[in-house]
Amino acid sequence: MIRIILKMPAEQEFLIKIFLSFLIASAIFLFSPKVIFAQIVINEILPNPTSGNDWVELYNNSDQEVNISNWILDDEGTTTDMLKIPEGTTIGTKGFKSFYVSNRLNKSGDTIYLYLPDKTETIDSYKYTSNPGDDVSFGRFPDGSDTWGSCSPTFETTNNCVVATPTPTPTPSPTPSPSPTPTPKPTSTPRPSPTSTPTKSLTSPSTISPSPTGQILATGISLVLGETKIGSPSLLATETASQMATVEAIPTQEATLSGWRKFFPKILLSFGALAILAMIISAFLIQRRKTI
Repeated sequence: MIRIILKMPAEQEFLIKIFLSFLIASAIFLFSPKVIFAQIVINEILPNPTSGNDWVELYNNSDQEVNISNWILDDEGTTTDMLKIPEGTTIGTKGFKSFYVSNRLNKSGDTIYLYLPDKTETIDSYKYTSNPGDDVSFGRFPDGSDTWGSCSPTFETTNNCVVATPTPTPTPSPTPSPSPTPTPKPTSTPRPSPTSTPTKSLTSPSTISPSPTGQILATGISLVLGETKIGSPSLLATETASQMATVEAIPTQEATLSGWRKFFPKILLSFGALAILAMIISAFLIQRRKTI
């Protein structure tokens, strides 16, 4: 029928069919429920409340209401599911939904998982490795983002978190080089003192005692050197570490499911453009062969 109405050659008709099939398949893929499901994330957890039970909060980061009936919340190292979400549970667009999970969250560290029904696919997960403290939660800030921090518990409301920023490490100052020690000068040797010769008296046999003469001593030159001690200044490194709990986020299913899909529409448009170009070239070549 397409050939009769449009009067197209078989080659052009075949190309058009391929192009239309490609567009339909792409539309089905883009609007697949899995893409929307990936927008449901674990948004906040409270593992150590001073009263009451632990809880896990989910957030719908999409612009559509999502039905999460029979989805499963679970943690690491357990044989039984932590929670099966009741039938008929939905989350509105940009909305929150929190669930109490008794005392299943380990205080010193745990991994939380969000699954589709019957655990057919992991939608999201989050891992923490230390105790955040009493009545301190772990949460995304802002809601639905990839950044986690320590928060004041906000049950089914916008998170109020503090994200730790690393403190720069101080650069140590170079150690000064010690000054060279001066070489002492040699001490001069004293000269011997002269000795007087006795003289004879003409009238008396007695010997005139020589007058004592003082010895002439050369003063020795002595150089006293002071030693300068130059100590190496100690290098002080001030290490400021936040007392906030260390958290480690496992890449969300949102990243794994939709990380490459956000480029998929561009790829579809590129393929569509190439298909149209191929159809035009094919039609031109067919028309040219007919005219020849």
